[in-house]
Amino acid sequence: MATEKTGPGSGGCPAQSKGGSKKLSGQSTTSVHPRQAPAPKRFRLRRQVRIEPEMFESLPFRLLSAKAMWTLLRFLQKRTWTNGRRGRPVYSDEPLSLTYSEADAFGISRAQFHRTLRRLVELGFLDPVHRGGAYGRDPSTYRVSSRWEDYGTPQFREVKLGRLLAPGQDVQSRLTKKNGITRETP
Repeated sequence: MATEKTGPGSGGCPAQSKGGSKKLSGQSTTSVHPRQAPAPKRFRLRRQVRIEPEMFESLPFRLLSAKAMWTLLRFLQKRTWTNGRRGRPVYSDEPLSLTYSEADAFGISRAQFHRTLRRLVELGFLDPVHRGGAYGRDPSTYRVSSRWEDYGTPQFREVKLGRLLAPGQDVQSRLTKKNGITRETP
């Protein structure tokens, strides 16, 4: 009676032997999903990610999804700092950008990334500085904010990530105007 190996050399699949992989009908030989592939070298940053313990233990941080946490950590990784007193970092307050193509390279779809940015602004981790546009040639920029510290208190200042286009300028409004179709409102 033969035993099936599922150890590190076998790929974890009984259909694969230690010497190579056997292709089953309808399956590809690649084992990595495209969204889980390593990020391209052009998006790699060789910097530390520094997060304050207060932020890590806060309620707004615990309300974030995994993709939102990754996005926030990426913004924190992009910050520049100098050493201040007693070796504590002093962060520069320059605007940071994270593009849709960069998020896509790390496995975040455009729709998820938009929801993630909106959530980070609503919870007080980011403040919008400039809303980009122009077909990806003008990236949006944000500042890392400390509004999250006041989340859930009367002192919390709400900021919404507003519409990028003025009302009536989006695709749906233009098609409605062009075709003369009106939506029925109850």
